[in-house]
Amino acid sequence: MASTAGPTLLTIPPEMRNRIYREALVQGNIYNSRMWGPPPDEPALLSVCHQIREEALSIYYCENKFSFGVYDSKAGREQHFQRFLSDPRNTAKRCWHISRAAVFTDPNHIMHFSASTLSAVLALAASTAATPLSYNSTLESRDPNTFKLHVWNNCKFVKMAAIYSVTSDFRMVQHSTPTSIQPGKMITINAPFRESGMRLSGHAEWGTDGQWRNQALFEFGYSTYAGQEGTAYDISIMQGSDPDIGMGAYPIPNGRGSGKCLSKTCFPWLPAGSGGWLYPEQNDVGENAPDTVCYAGKSNFKVVFCP
Repeated sequence: MASTAGPTLLTIPPEMRNRIYREALVQGNIYNSRMWGPPPDEPALLSVCHQIREEALSIYYCENKFSFGVYDSKAGREQHFQRFLSDPRNTAKRCWHISRAAVFTDPNHIMHFSASTLSAVLALAASTAATPLSYNSTLESRDPNTFKLHVWNNCKFVKMAAIYSVTSDFRMVQHSTPTSIQPGKMITINAPFRESGMRLSGHAEWGTDGQWRNQALFEFGYSTYAGQEGTAYDISIMQGSDPDIGMGAYPIPNGRGSGKCLSKTCFPWLPAGSGGWLYPEQNDVGENAPDTVCYAGKSNFKVVFCP
């Protein structure tokens, strides 16, 4: 018998998923009890939910299956949620607004949704294409050998970010597409985990050949020791860099002890200490060493220009 299931969230084109994620407004972690029994133990379901969570940082961990509901107006949506919240059967659910659409997770809901609902969601996504985004992420390939850099621009001007590396024969290589970051916004870049000599630049507009110029950089690379693996990292703001741009790098606790990894913040107008490199003659050992390693596997990082 042929399947009659509709499309899933993950079969929507990536650019549409990006738009949906960007418009997502978390309603809140307000439902705790499970009155409808435990969620189904399905490896495929857990894999799908993990993928959605990895793509949409503005949405909580999902444990259950997705369905969509679309409403014609804000008043209709609010009326629905009032009924939704007052129904004790719904305490097993979590819900989020996505403009006129709502996403529900529920252990007993089907993962698929109807073609008409999908069309409404895609129409919503297309209609918001020209609006300012409150959450700007970039959906990259889900390579298991990458980790995520969540790059924030707190400066008052646009930054253009990309990842580069310096090879052993001193060639500069570009690893990600240069992407502009508006003031107060962020992007997410997938960074190679097992590569060395990597650097995140906020001056991708200079091109690959221009990356030799002094600038604020988040430098990182693969490190392994005594059976552990992780990421070595530092901040470099060498003399000649923009005098008004500092930088911060903050390992995101992903488990496995990664919450103990050191944060770095460096400004060109303050003593460097262990915050980062300001000149080549700095002390590179002990507590004042700018370089450090997070031996916690693939830990993601929040990196901030103008922290």
